[in-house]
Amino acid sequence: ASVELTHRNRILVCAHRGYGPIPARCIGISALSSKPELCNRRVVMPSAVPSSRLRLRKDPLTHGARTILLSSGLLFLPACSQIAGLEGPDPARATPPGSAAPAADMPADETLPAAPPKDCGDVANDATNCGFCGHSCQGGTCTNGLCSTTVVARSSSRIGAFATDGVDVFTIESHAARACSIPAGTPDTCREIVTGDQLGQRLTELSRLIPDWNGWGGGGGPGGGGPGGPKKGIISMPALSPTAIALRGDRVFIADDEYEVLLSCPSKTPCTSAAMGLVHAESRDDDDDDDSSGMGRSLALTSSTIVWTAGDAIRAAFLPDPGDVETPFVSRRDATTDKTARVAAPGETDLLWLSEKGLHYANDPNVRTPEVWFSQPAVDFSFDDERVYLAASTGLFRVSRKDKSASLAATGNFGRVAVDAKGVFAAMADGSRTWVVEARAGELLRLAVVDGPIDELAVVGDHVYFMTRVGEGSEIHRVPR
Repeated sequence: ASVELTHRNRILVCAHRGYGPIPARCIGISALSSKPELCNRRVVMPSAVPSSRLRLRKDPLTHGARTILLSSGLLFLPACSQIAGLEGPDPARATPPGSAAPAADMPADETLPAAPPKDCGDVANDATNCGFCGHSCQGGTCTNGLCSTTVVARSSSRIGAFATDGVDVFTIESHAARACSIPAGTPDTCREIVTGDQLGQRLTELSRLIPDWNGWGGGGGPGGGGPGGPKKGIISMPALSPTAIALRGDRVFIADDEYEVLLSCPSKTPCTSAAMGLVHAESRDDDDDDDSSGMGRSLALTSSTIVWTAGDAIRAAFLPDPGDVETPFVSRRDATTDKTARVAAPGETDLLWLSEKGLHYANDPNVRTPEVWFSQPAVDFSFDDERVYLAASTGLFRVSRKDKSASLAATGNFGRVAVDAKGVFAAMADGSRTWVVEARAGELLRLAVVDGPIDELAVVGDHVYFMTRVGEGSEIHRVPR
């Protein structure tokens, strides 16, 4: 890493991870920009060295002098209050009110797309204007104002979560991770993305390079015979226990609780050892209270990092390249992360998470006091470039990412929400049934209805995808948006 303090009072940090020529990957921290969240904190740099090697703190040996110490790969800076023009941390300024008014007192959300026109004929049976003007069933039929849905994946056991790119649907179950091709039209015929044997083989290979990593191959893992015992044979490897799944580009990422790893595999080709990337997740809870432990049900991806829930903590690591292994460089656990239901990464270092304490935001995972963006109970959230939408039993709420103001987008009992650049979609309970709806200004447009709950919701391309329960199993449907 190289450091330069310029005459314009700007700290310019350029860093390089790996070997070869140092690329032009730099970030600037302006001493005149008043960013107290950078003071005395670890900095997470996009496309840079692991943040465990980069910290900002006041060096007690300098007695407050404005010096830069570069030693043993660690970069130390004086406290930000020691830099001209930059104030120290202000807890009052770091935590905005974040509490929305009661639903009945909130203004209607006028930022939603306008409601469709009403003068396009018979919307009950017209497949080009099904339910409302301009809603095409894209080759399907229209009955009673609803387009026919298509089952794109089915399992006799409960599907825990899914992700899709519009071509394939990727699912996790209690002991399997599968990919189902949408065009094939045979939702029962799906391939396994990776098996316990494949993952176990890779861990056994790694044990030769990383002694006793997770106990695999060194005698410390399940079936290993204790310290110094025999190495685990591939035939004894247990099945997977996946808890979360996500997609980015041509890679699928899976959090697995049995092996305490996150793994990435090609989304279209077999997941060989050479193609498999791993993160040693260190998933076990690090306190002694009686709460959740192990891998959580949420993970998020940026172009360079993976973020996931583990027990009552939120952790992050660099995305592993095929064949490589990464370890977490951030672990955040405090009262705001207890029982986190979902985590998202709107930027390279930004974090949003929804816990029992509400929706929180931090522009650096290590910020001591995160911002509270929404303090009412909610069960799910999704976001676009300007807003965050939250599903709650008291309504569908919207929070501005700019000024943190909250408004009511729609009334009802909402369990899931999915947002893209073109629309806001949600699952709304109605007695024993659940509707898939699109939120427009002053109106909810109904797209589909099912008996029972909707467990997951996603919008990709021209379709909305949703997961329902069928007996002891699950089905994933899609309907034109």
